[in-house]
Amino acid sequence: MGTAGGIKLAEEHLDKPFFVTNGDIFTNLNVDNMMKYHIDNKFDMTISVRKYTQKIPYGVIETKDNMVKKINEKPETEYLINGGIYCLNPNIVKLIPKDKYYEITDLINSCIQRGLKIGYYEFKEYWMDIGRIEDYYKVNDDIGEIASTIDEGDGID
Repeated sequence: MGTAGGIKLAEEHLDKPFFVTNGDIFTNLNVDNMMKYHIDNKFDMTISVRKYTQKIPYGVIETKDNMVKKINEKPETEYLINGGIYCLNPNIVKLIPKDKYYEITDLINSCIQRGLKIGYYEFKEYWMDIGRIEDYYKVNDDIGEIASTIDEGDGID
C-alpha cells in the first residue's frame, strides 16, 4: 500500500502524534528529541533530514552565450535529504486515500498544497539506508562504534 497507504488502516487507533519509519534504515536517532521538536513547533508533520554532500569529481564549466564564464574544480553541493522518519499528527491520516497505494511523498506534497505546517528536523546521529546489501554490511561493520555512542542511561540493553 506504499509508505503511507498502510497508515490509513490504523486511523481509528491514532489519537496523538506518532512516528512513521521506513523499514530499510538503521539509525540511533533520538526519537524523544524529534517528537518534542515536532510538538513544540506545532507542526502537522515533521520530516527527519540529514545533510548530504555530493562531490563532482570533475571541473564544472559555467557558460553564457557560448562562452566559458568560470570553471569550478571538483565542486561540492550540499543537500538536505529525507531521513525516512516522520512525526505525524492524527489529522494528517484523513488525507490518505482508503484502500489505495499511497507514498509518504504523496502525502507530504498533499499537505504542502493544503497549506499545512510541514517542518523538518535535522539530525546528526548515525544513519544508513540499508536497502542495498553493501550498506547493510557497512552497518554490521559500524555496529560496535554505534553501540559505544549510546548513553548507559538510555535504557537500551
